[in-house]
Amino acid sequence: MAKASGEIRTFGQPGTTESGLEVMAFHLHRFLAGWFEHAGSTRAWITLGFERSRARAVTFEVGRGSSDRVEVGWTLDDLRRTCTSGGGTLQLEGASGGSVRALRVVPILDRPAMGGRAGVLLGYALTEGVVDDEPVDEEALEALQVHTYEAVCAARRNTLRLFLDERRGAHIKPLLYDFMEHLPEWTGSDYSAMVLLTSSLETMTLSESPASAFNVLAERVYFEQYDAEAPDRLVGMSVTVTGDSQTAIAEAYRRQREDPDLPYHVFVRAPDGAWQLHGEEDERFGSFHRPRASREPETMVLAPLVARSGAESELIGFLALKWRERVEVASSVGHLLAEVNEGLSPLLRSSTLYTLSARKLWVLRRLHGAAERAIERGVEQGADEAIEELIEEVSGLISGLSLIHI
Repeated sequence: MAKASGEIRTFGQPGTTESGLEVMAFHLHRFLAGWFEHAGSTRAWITLGFERSRARAVTFEVGRGSSDRVEVGWTLDDLRRTCTSGGGTLQLEGASGGSVRALRVVPILDRPAMGGRAGVLLGYALTEGVVDDEPVDEEALEALQVHTYEAVCAARRNTLRLFLDERRGAHIKPLLYDFMEHLPEWTGSDYSAMVLLTSSLETMTLSESPASAFNVLAERVYFEQYDAEAPDRLVGMSVTVTGDSQTAIAEAYRRQREDPDLPYHVFVRAPDGAWQLHGEEDERFGSFHRPRASREPETMVLAPLVARSGAESELIGFLALKWRERVEVASSVGHLLAEVNEGLSPLLRSSTLYTLSARKLWVLRRLHGAAERAIERGVEQGADEAIEELIEEVSGLISGLSLIHI
């Protein structure tokens, strides 16, 4: 089980944090309370997990007066087989081979983030097949699916909000690594998570330029440190994107410039080993680095981190999530990433790591503006007068640096 406590863990298997378990248990109890009354049932078991992910599934036993994480004898695959070929009923024998308990099993499904019918698995709900000597009806099972889906989505959103609210003013590096401990329980990411920070004025403002630049600020690898398949961590690496770059990060940046409101970019591994945008098979994109791991990720999401102030916005960087297998990203994960952008971007922007860099870029932007105005004045007033005014304006900027607050 992952532990989110401010301790910086750069390696380790993906899991669920203690706070994530507590918030999920609370929401399941709250959202299913009305269902128990309506259906006449007294207990349900909710198993949550992600298909084709190493992020461990967890099960909660929810009753009218309690909700707790429990160890059970079934796996996510057992429940999948029950739904696909077992008639939707799981037969459980007693520990001593006594009576058999029949539990009805229904999947909790979400829509794909990239559009389409609900088919992305969030988990399963199980309940007694018979209530008061009557089989549980299909309408009650459908309601159980709806209430459980709502509880899961609300719990993940609120875990994120609580996390960000409790850590305002915290040091940014421990905050980021603590944040990345939660990502597997929210998204199923089981390869790595990375924060890339903007390191040029043109990139920050999504301007057209010969090159854009990012630095890898933090990375959490969801492997054990000495696993032969684990990739090298890339913290401190600089990534430069030129106009003719054919990499995934370059394509994400180009798409972000065209539409600054895009919430994420989903890439999947093509048969030839290159990246391709989800649903678009014509173009191929390379990785922005060559990992030495024997296993490369099959799915990657690049989510922009954009800080907004009034009508102005700044591209702080990207959050990169990677999965070991090719997965379908759920719509609720896409909504969560939008909330990550809204909550995490302002914290990054106000951090010392970003502010020191942003201060230089702010001054550079002011100098660019001063030079442009000097050129315009030079045409109207003459070069000498324009140069004198430019020197005066630049001198004022330099002397006032200590009073600038970004």
